[in-house]
Amino acid sequence: MSKLKVKRPRPAPEAKPAQITKPASVSARHLDPGARIKSDTIVYRVWKEWWMAKERGDYEFIYGLTAPGSAARAEFGPAADFPTVCQRKLRRVLGVEQGDLRRIRFHSDDEAYLIHAIGLRARERRDYDAERWCLLRSERGWRVHQVDRITVTKDRQPEVLTMADFPAFAAAPVTAPASASASASGPAGPDAEA
Repeated sequence: MSKLKVKRPRPAPEAKPAQITKPASVSARHLDPGARIKSDTIVYRVWKEWWMAKERGDYEFIYGLTAPGSAARAEFGPAADFPTVCQRKLRRVLGVEQGDLRRIRFHSDDEAYLIHAIGLRARERRDYDAERWCLLRSERGWRVHQVDRITVTKDRQPEVLTMADFPAFAAAPVTAPASASASASGPAGPDAEA
């Protein structure tokens, strides 16, 4: 007669206590974008700082990373209302949904574009959203000027997307630096891949 081995259930791991996060409007301290982003900061670091600010709920910092007079600020609305709009999800705001950075492309020394994929890992979706961020460098460092979004089927991976897959930006940034405005094509220039 053989003995039967009975597996005993393992105890469930202890649940971690829920972390309580303060909304940005309650936080006593917001970081200053000017102190974190210098004129020599690389584009990737600006993107990274953007998402670290999103994690801590510092929407004032995110707003500060956009250029005054830019299409991004027009999209975001008034600075006083932006944290509330994001926290309460009153409307869909471009540039604040978590995703993966897939491409950085420089059009000139003072003009860069990012492609950010959202929902790529969601198995239930047959498509994903791709955002194109336009960043221009000023004396304050890189600042976000425009963000737009397209929906792409999953058979096209983000690595094969080019700037030509996105529509041309509606208008040139108001505060473009001298070298970027000297470009004949302006911010819509990289739509024609080199």
